[in-house]
Amino acid sequence: MAHGHFVRNGKPEDMIKGLRRNKRVFAYYALAGAIALLGIASGAMALAYDHSGWLNVAKTVLGLGFAGHFILFTFEIGTSILQTSRLINAINDREK
Repeated sequence: MAHGHFVRNGKPEDMIKGLRRNKRVFAYYALAGAIALLGIASGAMALAYDHSGWLNVAKTVLGLGFAGHFILFTFEIGTSILQTSRLINAINDREK
């Protein structure tokens, strides 16, 4: 801990790297959301015009959106578990 904040390996640079990684992940969430929105829009076009071409586009784009969200959620859960474990270990080490 440094100044009341957890710092991995005692280096503030590691905190900056983590914040930059989080910023990238948030940007990827925005991109995945935009892809999902395009998938919904193309699905609406397929329904409105009863056109199989739009249906194929909707399936592909929605699939990409779902896959992107799955990857991002899995990454977020994994990094949250890792960070929580590190914080618990740091607190336990500090109490010793």
